[in-house]
Amino acid sequence: MRTFLVTRSTLLSVLFSVNLVGACALYKPEIQQGNLITAEQVAQLRPGMSRAQVQGVLGAPLLADIFHANRWDYVYQVQRGGKVVEARKYSLVFDADKLVSFGGDAQPTERDTVGTIN
Repeated sequence: MRTFLVTRSTLLSVLFSVNLVGACALYKPEIQQGNLITAEQVAQLRPGMSRAQVQGVLGAPLLADIFHANRWDYVYQVQRGGKVVEARKYSLVFDADKLVSFGGDAQPTERDTVGTIN
């Protein structure tokens, strides 16, 4: 009888431990980083715009590259479970404080982005 009680308590302890270890899995939240730029914002860009005008449309760039002071890079990425599932980059080039060229990955419309941002 005593052996049965010891075995039963050991079995319950093992089952409890297995459940506890399973509950300790690391949670990796979705991470959104960077500047989310929409197609509507890109449509407002025109060559000759000043840096201030561009910043009014797109916001401040996330990256300030000291080696390319005349280029602004807007980077956006989404990570789920520790893996990058979406990444976009858009670059703008200035000359004498005026926008001369811009381009990069295709940007979603505002309608496409609704519901994707938590």
